[in-house]
Amino acid sequence: MIPDNGDFLGKGEKLLRQYLWSSFFTDRYENTASSRAYADFKALKALLLKQSYSDEELATVPVLNRAEFALADVDSLLGTGWPKQVGIGARGILAVTTYLGALDFADNKPASFESNQKREYHHIFPTALLADANIDSYLALNCAFITWKTNRIIGRKDPLEYLQDRVEWAGEESVRERMKSHLIDFDLLARASYKGLEGEQLAVKLKPDFETFLRGRAKLVHTAVTALAQGKPVTVESLQVMSSVQDSA
Repeated sequence: MIPDNGDFLGKGEKLLRQYLWSSFFTDRYENTASSRAYADFKALKALLLKQSYSDEELATVPVLNRAEFALADVDSLLGTGWPKQVGIGARGILAVTTYLGALDFADNKPASFESNQKREYHHIFPTALLADANIDSYLALNCAFITWKTNRIIGRKDPLEYLQDRVEWAGEESVRERMKSHLIDFDLLARASYKGLEGEQLAVKLKPDFETFLRGRAKLVHTAVTALAQGKPVTVESLQVMSSVQDSA
């Protein structure tokens, strides 16, 4: 129903982008997904056939009705589980953090259909490190999608140790850009050193660092989700600007 060219092409594709990202970050499809998807399909079809629909009419598509199905907020993103498991929100977070390029930490290659076949779910703060402080590592915001070789190289290293290795090989600016493409704060990880710490001392330093990391990444993901669900284009640079504006508001 969307033409290959002409004025309606952009408008129709924007509507489908709004639908897709909204389906990832609302609870619309948590239950009775098939019947709800069909209802949304019929409403989308009606708008596409009409073509002259207004922004106010978007709410006729149930998943786009924010009064009924609000987008996930920062707090709900923080509690979202591991994306390797079945879960719309977790896979949605992974989709956002790979959408912006997701350059591999080591080889610098961007995410693509081909490269993703050789990628794995990597714990940014390692499971073994967090387990020593009794902290759950299996959260979507603690995940980066990287090649299996890079994943093996990192292993049990704490974030600072691995970053130092990469900076030595590729330079700080290059590594910083790789992290940004996953919506990861380089500066925070660069301070995340826990060598020689264990027990209560480890927990006291690690827990606030991890919580700060998760909340900072959640804010960036939320900013991206809000824009994408409105059908707007998003880049790493535009997200940084939008997030800064929101923090100062």
